Formats: sequence, structure tokens, C-alpha cells
Amino acid sequence: WRDTLANPDNTARQKDYMRAFGSRSVYTPQAVINGRTHVNGSNRQAIETALAETGGLPVAVSVKHAGDSMVIEVGESSGTNQKAHVLLVYYDLATPIAIRDGENQGRTLYYWNPVTGIQTAGIWHGAVARFEMPVSEIAKKGTGGCAVLLQAVGKDGAPGPILGAATIPRADSL
Repeated sequence: WRDTLANPDNTARQKDYMRAFGSRSVYTPQAVINGRTHVNGSNRQAIETALAETGGLPVAVSVKHAGDSMVIEVGESSGTNQKAHVLLVYYDLATPIAIRDGENQGRTLYYWNPVTGIQTAGIWHGAVARFEMPVSEIAKKGTGGCAVLLQAVGKDGAPGPILGAATIPRADSL
């Protein structure tokens, strides 16, 4: 059956992670943990273990609502001079999908926080920085909200470790 939540940007990102992790293929459901490792996304224990093993995020990221803007504030790096992308990852609320074929035919499965889009908001250079986005742009991109990820990027453009993260609330709560 065809994945009705799939989109080319998500597929490209998954393939970028495949190359970054030295894997031979992509799979679904895949959970990438802090940009450092990947596990089967349907295995809660594997996800919890991977979260514990990857540790915390070293750079503080916060978000606040200021009038018509969402302000993203990123702290400084405690290590050597770093550079990372500030990514906005939009997602929807739990989405029910009626399965028409395959082993789950006739069932309705819920997909939690499916990603609907990714946007680069800026580049962080290791020092305290502030990024401002219009609330109107964020509000129309995902019904569940938006995650802000501070992600290192390899020389070849491959996604690297997540250095910091925060969430922007659902559009109806802005």
C-alpha cells in the first residue's frame, strides 16, 4: 500500500540520514534519535534506550511569542567553534489512516506527529543568536505545531547531530 503521509522532502531527508549512518537502505517506521542513531520507530524500548544513550543536547534553544513574531533564541557552544542549521520541522496532530491493503487491511492506524514540512530558518555560528519568524507563517504549516532543531551539518551536507531543540505550540494556541 502507498504511504499517504509520504512526501519527497521527508524521503530525501531519510536518504540523507541513510548515507550519514552508512546504512544500505531506508525503512519505515524509522526513528532518528538526536541525529546520532536510528531505531525501529515502532519499538518503544529501543527509542527509550537510544534516548538515554545519546544523552542531552548541549546547546540551549528557546522560543517565545512576541507580537506577530516567534523568536528563537540559541545559546552559545561550550566547545569549539561550531556551525549548525536552525530548522523548523512542522507536524500535524495524531492522524488516523484507513489501511486498504496489506497485513493491516481494514484497520485504522494512528500516526503521531507526522512531519508535514521542513524549513531552514537560519545558520547558527556557535555564538548566542536570535532568529525571528512571522507567526502567520508558522501557524499555517502544521496543525500539531513545530519543532525547532539546531542541527550540525556535515561537509557533504549530510545531517549531523542535533545540538539543541525546542517546540513551538500548536497554531490554535498562538
